[in-house]
Amino acid sequence: MTWWEHPPLAQATAAVESAPQLTFELGRLLSFGPWQWVLLVGVIVLVAAVVITLYRRDTVELGRGVALLLVSLRLAALLGLLWIYLLPQYRVEREQVIPSRVLLLVDTSQSATLADVPGPDGEPMRRIDAAVHLLRDTPLVEKLRQVHRVTVLKYDAKAETVADLPPYYAQKGSRPGTSAKDGPEQQEPAPDWARLLAAQGRQSRLCGVLREVLTAHHQDPLAGVVILTDGQNNTGEGPDAAVALAKENRVPLWPVGLGSNQPERSLQVADFLVPARAYRGDAYKVTGYVRGFGLGNAPVLVELLQRPASAAREAADVVDSQQLTLPADGEIVPVQFEQSAGSLDEEDEPAGDASEQLLLTLRVRTLSGKPLQAEKEKMIEIVDYKTRVLLLAGGPTREYRFVRNQLKRDPSMVVHVVLQTAQEGVSQDADELLDDFPSLKQELYDYDCIVAFDFNWRELSQQQIEMLQDWVAEEAGGLVVVAGPVYMDTWVRSQTPAMTRLRGMVPVLFQQHFAAVEDDRFQRKEPARLVFTPEGLTAPFLQLADTPEESRMVWETFEGVYGYYRVKGPKPAATVFARFDDPTSTEEETVYLAGHFYGSGRVFYLGSGEMWRLRSQGAGYFEAFWTKLIRHVSQGRLLRGSKRGVLLVQQDTYQVGQTVAVQAQLKNAQLEPLELTQVTLEIVRPDQKLQTLTLAAKADRPGTYAGQFSVYLEGNYQLRLPVPESDEVLTWSIEAVMPDVEKQNAQRNDALLEQLASQTGGTYLDRWQKVLEPEPLWQKLPDRRRTIILRGTPQTLWDNQWTLLVICGLLFAEWLIRRLSKLA
Repeated sequence: MTWWEHPPLAQATAAVESAPQLTFELGRLLSFGPWQWVLLVGVIVLVAAVVITLYRRDTVELGRGVALLLVSLRLAALLGLLWIYLLPQYRVEREQVIPSRVLLLVDTSQSATLADVPGPDGEPMRRIDAAVHLLRDTPLVEKLRQVHRVTVLKYDAKAETVADLPPYYAQKGSRPGTSAKDGPEQQEPAPDWARLLAAQGRQSRLCGVLREVLTAHHQDPLAGVVILTDGQNNTGEGPDAAVALAKENRVPLWPVGLGSNQPERSLQVADFLVPARAYRGDAYKVTGYVRGFGLGNAPVLVELLQRPASAAREAADVVDSQQLTLPADGEIVPVQFEQSAGSLDEEDEPAGDASEQLLLTLRVRTLSGKPLQAEKEKMIEIVDYKTRVLLLAGGPTREYRFVRNQLKRDPSMVVHVVLQTAQEGVSQDADELLDDFPSLKQELYDYDCIVAFDFNWRELSQQQIEMLQDWVAEEAGGLVVVAGPVYMDTWVRSQTPAMTRLRGMVPVLFQQHFAAVEDDRFQRKEPARLVFTPEGLTAPFLQLADTPEESRMVWETFEGVYGYYRVKGPKPAATVFARFDDPTSTEEETVYLAGHFYGSGRVFYLGSGEMWRLRSQGAGYFEAFWTKLIRHVSQGRLLRGSKRGVLLVQQDTYQVGQTVAVQAQLKNAQLEPLELTQVTLEIVRPDQKLQTLTLAAKADRPGTYAGQFSVYLEGNYQLRLPVPESDEVLTWSIEAVMPDVEKQNAQRNDALLEQLASQTGGTYLDRWQKVLEPEPLWQKLPDRRRTIILRGTPQTLWDNQWTLLVICGLLFAEWLIRRLSKLA
């Protein structure tokens, strides 16, 4: 931390102190009032008069010199007692000057990134850049520091002090005076204003922040608060409390307006929803949400453009378009396009991990008046891939047969089956019928998803269970466990290491008692509905229809299922999507649909094999359920990118200003962890500029590299990581969005800023240039420094042996002379 950085909001006020001075005082007299002075003087005169009178009578027969000596000795002794009574003392005093203080409050919310401020050259600049220009490139801070202590704070939803700059005379350590006109005696490191004032905030809470800042600095001699802002106050309280506090403390507010005060005539793509991937042969839908400001009812054209991710933006083709009329300002209008991901023939061989990455752009533009245009870009992966599914069944249940037949007909799937009750030579409607669960890794690792229908897991060896665990955790395999009435108890109650390991993979906890499961858990006479959690209602793989509303209607009209396997509850990290409606059991025990991550793979639990009953709603719903579920649990296999590595981020959408953590897991040509110290990630920003990021190796995880960067522009960021020692490139796409509250009504709020200034004794400066001319702002701010005398602890002068010796000596001398003079 450099000398000018100052994290706390408020700190003890720095002061300039003079050289120490020694002062003398009589402690008793400090608390005397007028009558006490009169009484003291009267007592002193009376005592002196009595002493003189008595000694004149006693020394009438002595010489004049001896009489005067005796009177003087007695008066001197009494003066010694008076000295003790008056409490003589000394102390060290210092004069302390508390500098006048100016607060510079800078708006760093995301609306400050809008480029609508005329710069020094006349070209538009961002609002935050105008603030940085004032602090860095003009004499504002230097001139203020000649008189004032300058504290710079940034704010969005809260305030944070970024720099606390003392006045120049305080740096020199001298008392303020004419030297304040000088600059610093030696060159100071200049604050990096662009870094300190990065506009990242998601809200503008101007009035609330202003009140908090004034409260925190209410003991400081504030000359004023200068606010560099667009006046947005889109959350929190109004200005009344801040204005009242500023008036009470006599602190003038000096707002400096940044941005345009005219409503922006604009088009916006509020959102663009694109599925992360689509399988070859599937249709998919993309939905855009557009709106306009200041356009009246002007017609606009919405176009959908498409290009390969590696192609230049100019290579994009318009694949569809719609014309519509935007209603009132800010009202969002949805527009939807349906696209096809091509076709995949049943005769096609599985294409491994081949895929095609496309960039879809939703562009909206006006058809009349001044040309306006807005667009938003998203990436979609067209998966040219046949998902390899292994079905495990303890017996030929109805659920198993329907799923097997469906997957056999699906050209995007390859299905193999292990049916434990199958007789030798019996055929199955599948691509291949296996006699047993795979016993070799290379056989098991070929599959993307395993679906187990009431499977007797106890027939598998310890080695096979360990292989299954590694396949899910390390190879991102997807496992679906369907409960049933026949074999569940055999492996749920088993205490063998293999079955314990298997239960550890499932997203639910099982009851640990050894009583048999009640038959009516699976053979109820009446169906019970599935009760979906909020996560279940919004899960994409449970959307069985074209729209969320239609899908919810399908589930609500579904009569339900007749049984389930009672569990103890979900595991802590599991997500419950639906529960069985059973009033005789607790909510924890009725988990019906649940899933969780297990390593890099997913495991899903289905409470019974009765989803075939969805066919009563329509055969397509049953097929949609299983197709989406299989693709959901096996998507980790696609996200691996390649055998040489995988590129990972925590999410696909970030707020402007947020930090993106990137992690890569890389292998060498021998598929062992890569042993380089760092790799380089390429980032294509929304403005098409290339940015590089170094990912450093993590010492505790061989082959893992990590780094982070911040997104400051709205739009699509493409991440590309060339895999060392190969021609492969791992890719990912993220989007940075600005909060809606910062987009709406982003024009400068002159009314609020004028109110803050006029009601507190300041002046509203509606252009940043007015800070410098015609009368510079620093000349308008008064010097409110305060001088305080710091007094040290008093040190007494009377309570010592010398004072007593002097008094006793005087009395002894008087007594001796009187004895020698033969006086009584």
